[in-house]
Amino acid sequence: MKRDALLLAVILGAALAALNGTARAGASETHLQIQNQPVHRSRPGIDEQCVYFDPRTAHVGHFMDRGSIELVVAPLRTLSRFDSAVDAARSLRIIQHFGVNELCISANSRLSYLLVSGRAAKGKVPGEKHIAFDPHQLKADRVDNEWKLAEGKSTLFNFGSDELAARQALRVIRYYGFNAKCSIGGDKGFVFLYIVPKPPGVERKPYLEAKAMPGP
Repeated sequence: MKRDALLLAVILGAALAALNGTARAGASETHLQIQNQPVHRSRPGIDEQCVYFDPRTAHVGHFMDRGSIELVVAPLRTLSRFDSAVDAARSLRIIQHFGVNELCISANSRLSYLLVSGRAAKGKVPGEKHIAFDPHQLKADRVDNEWKLAEGKSTLFNFGSDELAARQALRVIRYYGFNAKCSIGGDKGFVFLYIVPKPPGVERKPYLEAKAMPGP
């Protein structure tokens, strides 16, 4: 009896070790571990805290005790809260479509962003509208006593009186090359920054870009 119990313990221990080894191997591509605490990662000019998660665990949670609808990943971490189950489902489709597996926030900035194994998601979001912008045309400017990231007269983010947060967010956007913003449920809902590839031939014909650029 004791011998059988000991054998079972050894088998379970080996299975858990193999499972943990697999999890670490999968996370090693992002230099993060699957855990509930953020991991520090240094990029050129950026210090960020990131949490790795398995996009297959993403789901919409209905929490009656606090009256909220949330997009949740394991280990229990909320990516966003919603007033609408439809908006939550739309956001879940984005996570699953790109295989998003990192939630990051840059030090000294309130800007949070989602990545795919350490890189910006690239492609189009099916069925969703987006705001396109040029990350190198974005500027951190103080307008009406508020620091904003704007391209011309179009404001992308508002950081209030926090100049440092605005400038750090600009560095993040330029580093990852984000050029599109998709918002579901408004700017206080699910905000997704990603890269929409330019149409073929645009860079070979600069005058087309010039025509597309907003006037002064």
